[in-house]
Amino acid sequence: MYWISGVVLFTFSLSCTLAAQSPPMFDKVVEIRGAVTELESRRPAEKVWVCAYTAPRASTSAQPCVKTDSVGAYVLDHVPLGRVPMAVVCERLLGFGRKVASDTLVLSEAVSLTKDWNVPTTGCDTRRIRRLSGVFRGRYTGGFEESEFVPCPQDAWFLPSDSLNLYSFDARRAWVEFSKGTFVKAVRKVPHNSWGSAIYYIRWRGTVTGPSSYGHMGVSAFLFRVDSILEMRAPRRSDCT
Repeated sequence: MYWISGVVLFTFSLSCTLAAQSPPMFDKVVEIRGAVTELESRRPAEKVWVCAYTAPRASTSAQPCVKTDSVGAYVLDHVPLGRVPMAVVCERLLGFGRKVASDTLVLSEAVSLTKDWNVPTTGCDTRRIRRLSGVFRGRYTGGFEESEFVPCPQDAWFLPSDSLNLYSFDARRAWVEFSKGTFVKAVRKVPHNSWGSAIYYIRWRGTVTGPSSYGHMGVSAFLFRVDSILEMRAPRRSDCT
């Protein structure tokens, strides 16, 4: 079972079927690349995973599933030769992912292969992903399996359609990832939440992406990639005024 950004992909049935087949040729591998588009709108599908299920691999460097990028493209590398069942799984607004397409490829030559998909999106999360770069202020909470940024209301990027109304914090935060060489420095005398994670006031530059499922267990509707930290200290009541 693989957990992927809030989407659980069950592979045990495929694994049992593949185990009874002849073993794949691990010394020869294939790169499968292509693009996924939405059947209804013909737009690139950003919130889907493309999976290639094979028998246990000799190398752990190969990923069984990859997510499409902003233009719906994907690349699966180190796929061994043989019969390879494939599937496209979309993110849903609620619950686990939904399989929207499948096929079986017979790979007999170690060459790069193109496989495009045109998939229906009924039951999938079809909220359009936005990207916004700039300077944002707010509160950052960082700790074990926690990296949360809640922006000041004036700097917020939210739209009414972003929220699923599942939790009080839904669509009001972003999971934070730091660019190479950028990290949070320790600040003395900052408050901590009930989990023991430090809470900071922070002003930083970066790019927010979403809505989708990001971060630990896919609980954040947005992703914030930090380019640089401009100010960082203990929070004050007047921070967002």
